[in-house]
Amino acid sequence: MKKGDDVKKTATAILLGLLAALGGIPAGCGPADVEHPAAALNPVERKWECNLFVGRDSRGKQPAEAFGEGEKIYARAVFRDLTPGEHRASFLWYDPEGSVRERWKKTKRTGTNWNCWSWLRVRGGREGLGVLLPSSVSVTGEWKVVVSLDGIEAARKRFRIR
Repeated sequence: MKKGDDVKKTATAILLGLLAALGGIPAGCGPADVEHPAAALNPVERKWECNLFVGRDSRGKQPAEAFGEGEKIYARAVFRDLTPGEHRASFLWYDPEGSVRERWKKTKRTGTNWNCWSWLRVRGGREGLGVLLPSSVSVTGEWKVVVSLDGIEAARKRFRIR
C-alpha cells in the first residue's frame, strides 16, 4: 500500500467522523425497520389545512371527475389557518404516464385564508396548442393535480379525460 493511500484513508475517516458528529450522516447502523432518531428531530408539522376541488369552474361550484378532450379543467385550492405572511402555492398537473404536463406557481402575502386556482385544457396531446400542433399522443386516461404550499404537499386529486 502506498503512503498516499494511507493519508487518503485517514483523511476520509476523519471527515466522516466529523460529519457524523455534526449530524450530517448517521453515525452507525441499526435494524432496517427502525427509524433513525435524526429523522424524528425535524418532522414537517402542518398546522394549516387545504381543500382541493377539481371541476368545470374556478370557484369550485361545479365539481367533476371526468372531462372531455378540449374541456377546461379547473383546480381550486382553499387554504385555511395559515400563518399570515408570504406563502407560495404550486399546482402540478400530471398526465396518465406520470409526466408533469403543466405547472403553475404563485407567491403571495396572505392572511389566514387563501383561495387560489389553476386550469388546464388538453387538446390532442398539447395543452392549449392542440389545434395548431396536433399530436398523436393520447390524452385520455387518469390524470392528477397535486397542490403544494411552501414546498409541502397539501392535496391531490385524480380525474379522467375521456
